[in-house]
Amino acid sequence: WKLLAVFIGTNDLCQSGCKATFNPDELEERLFQTLELIRSKVPRTLVTLLQLPDVSQLSWFANRHKRCLPVQALLRLECPCAMGSSDEQWALRTSIADFNLRLKRVAQRLNERIWQEQNPAEQDWAVLVMPLLKDTSYRDDIPHHFATKLDCFHPSLSAHRSMAM
Repeated sequence: WKLLAVFIGTNDLCQSGCKATFNPDELEERLFQTLELIRSKVPRTLVTLLQLPDVSQLSWFANRHKRCLPVQALLRLECPCAMGSSDEQWALRTSIADFNLRLKRVAQRLNERIWQEQNPAEQDWAVLVMPLLKDTSYRDDIPHHFATKLDCFHPSLSAHRSMAM
């Protein structure tokens, strides 16, 4: 058996989650198709889809920690929706919540397909959704060392270690 953890979507949402061009249906369908492809090539796999944290709070986090001040221009490039206006941050927050629901829907669709195609005793593939970071608050739950010094956005080594436990 293999374990595949999928943490995907944050960068896409940071770039477009606050814009009218954002297409959540396309992201959902691409993820579904990708997992179907993996399922056809990699048997005996348990897939965990990790729900996204609310990165709309990134601006607050970056302004609170002095080490993040020099990289704020980079943050505006990496995650303009989080570093933008309060309306853009709200739109991003809404898009993240929607995407997290879509992760559940993808898992449900795949699991239903697997259950229909295989005898329960022969099932060798499943998808779970884990709310690992879903309700994480940048204000209360994330210490400054959980974000890399390079951009104050991506998880640091200590954050990866904590998430893996």
